[in-house]
Amino acid sequence: MSEAILYKFDYALGFKIRGTKYANFQVLRDTQYVCPGVLLEVGFLSNWEEAEHSRKKEGVVGFAMAVLQVLYQNFKLQG
Repeated sequence: MSEAILYKFDYALGFKIRGTKYANFQVLRDTQYVCPGVLLEVGFLSNWEEAEHSRKKEGVVGFAMAVLQVLYQNFKLQG
C-alpha cells in the first residue's frame, strides 16, 4: 500500500518520489499483528516548495485526500 500512496502523491500532487524505505520503527513493529501500518513523511521542511505546500491548509488536505483515496480503493477491492 505504501507504493500506491507514493504513486498518488506523485500523480495527484506532483511530488518527487524518493522511494519506499524499510526500517524497524517501533510504531510499525508494535502494531504489525494488530493492524496494517504505514509511516509517512509527507515532505521536507528544508525543501522550500514542500515546506510551502505543507504550510497551507489546501496542501494538508491534498495529502489527506491522496491517502484516503488509496485506502478507499484498497478496501473496495478487498471487500
